[in-house]
Amino acid sequence: MYGTTCLEKVQVDRNGKTSIVNLLELCGILSFNLNRRRLDNLFHYFPRRYSVNIFPEDYLTLATVQFGMRQLFEMISRKLSFADALLLQHIESHAPRVSALITWDAVHFKGKSSLEILTPEDYLSQI
Repeated sequence: MYGTTCLEKVQVDRNGKTSIVNLLELCGILSFNLNRRRLDNLFHYFPRRYSVNIFPEDYLTLATVQFGMRQLFEMISRKLSFADALLLQHIESHAPRVSALITWDAVHFKGKSSLEILTPEDYLSQI
């Protein structure tokens, strides 16, 4: 599938899952380049546009993402930044429904999780 991006592949396969933490991180990154309307659209329509399930499923009504301080600190002690630890803890809390983490920053997570850690290129090379 030369020329296909990881997100396009996930969209076609309809097997993508991501966490609200990931979606918020994406919105934060793109907030510097998008106006408010486009940022709102990204947040609300990303799951439908790319056929990706967001967990927890009730993310639009959540007061906050729950996390355990002890587990979060354990992840930080594995030499993860706070943001990476928060992301990984949230994703691992949904195992076994989630078996892999696809990230451009795979090097940050290698050897620090029981999940398979892949870059988008790694993922695409497996198909």
